[in-house]
Amino acid sequence: MKKNNLGVLIIALLCLFIGVKEVKADIKYYLNDGCANMSNGMGKTCNTKLIVEGGNVRVNEIKIDFILTGATFAKDEVSLNSGWTVSQISDTSITISSSKSTFAPVTYDIGTFNFYKIASASVCNVIYSYEFTLVNRICKVENGHYYDKNGEETDQLTYQKQCENNICKVLSDGTYFGKSGTEVTKDVYEQECEEKKYCQYSDGKYYDKDGNETTELNYKRICEKNYCKILSDGTNTYYYDKDGNEVNKETYEEDCLEIRKCVKDGDKYYDKDGKETTKLNYEKTCFKNVCKKLSDGTYYNSKGEETDELTYQKECEKNVCKVLSDGTYYDNNGKVVTKEEYEKACNTCKEENGKYYDKEGKETTKENFELVCKVHKCQVINNTYFDDKGNIVTKEVYDKYCTNPKTGNIVPYIYTFLGILTATGLFVYSKKHKKLNRI
Repeated sequence: MKKNNLGVLIIALLCLFIGVKEVKADIKYYLNDGCANMSNGMGKTCNTKLIVEGGNVRVNEIKIDFILTGATFAKDEVSLNSGWTVSQISDTSITISSSKSTFAPVTYDIGTFNFYKIASASVCNVIYSYEFTLVNRICKVENGHYYDKNGEETDQLTYQKQCENNICKVLSDGTYFGKSGTEVTKDVYEQECEEKKYCQYSDGKYYDKDGNETTELNYKRICEKNYCKILSDGTNTYYYDKDGNEVNKETYEEDCLEIRKCVKDGDKYYDKDGKETTKLNYEKTCFKNVCKKLSDGTYYNSKGEETDELTYQKECEKNVCKVLSDGTYYDNNGKVVTKEEYEKACNTCKEENGKYYDKEGKETTKENFELVCKVHKCQVINNTYFDDKGNIVTKEVYDKYCTNPKTGNIVPYIYTFLGILTATGLFVYSKKHKKLNRI
């Protein structure tokens, strides 16, 4: 019987371990395809979404950068759904914030962006890259939204109860707090809280929960709610866990560094281990930098892998009439072409940096550039003759329309005169013929 029980226990344990598997959460930003498919001067509305898979993720800010070729971003026409707001915006980027900080695995519709094609552009394209940030909102008020001790959105009353130093206070729901910050009856409140200044900052002085003057550090320790905080006056340092209890440094790190993983808190940045770091290292370790160039000159390709500048240019930029460092040529449609095709598409009748290019895109002299690329009417340049419409003609045609314009131009007037004369004769004849008929 004992053997059977042991067997059942082993099977149960095996089933338990088989059923345990790691679920990796993943989050992606999506701007729908087709933004470049715009006709001249027309716009394109693009849907923008947040896609979460595998498990809950914590994020509340998305920065999107655009590489625009022949197109403009209509920053005045951004339309976001409820719960999303614009934090920053420019002609080539936008940062949007969510009132939420935790997203369950589902697709979220954020809103729409509008792009417009530049009418004169030969090619139009929109390339975007993005990065996610978890901005610390523990016990904060932002854009009219209240956040609790876990950084999640809540109501004002809950915020006050969790995050404020409720020393001798009465809240909107009629809850009374005494001088120790605990909930009390109205009678106790009136007995404890009259006259003295309890946990107040007044006239440049700090007062503790007993109404006695104290230091700023003690005031913050006694009178404020400190969740995952470090308080220090340069000599003394105090650590607080995620429940606001004063603890040692080791307990603080064990409890709070997990919360601070890849978090931006004001001017401070925390890496993937939850330790304070530089902004640059924060960007490198916390984001999948797709088609990004960081401040230290590090490049990332379309897969978010570190790469060189040349690969970045080929994968992430729309190269219109460009020559890359490896000798790759791109035409006015962004296609890889030969040098000859590039010159014909991009250098036709162009003057740049003191150099001149003819109709074939080949470098030439200033004189030949002016000869073949500019309009010349009734001019003779280097024995080349131009008529009154700018066409290259023979000397005889040039003389007809330019040297003796009367000869060349009188023919139309002769035909016009003859036409009028003929019409007049027919009219007179018709009138006379009618009179004869009447007789």
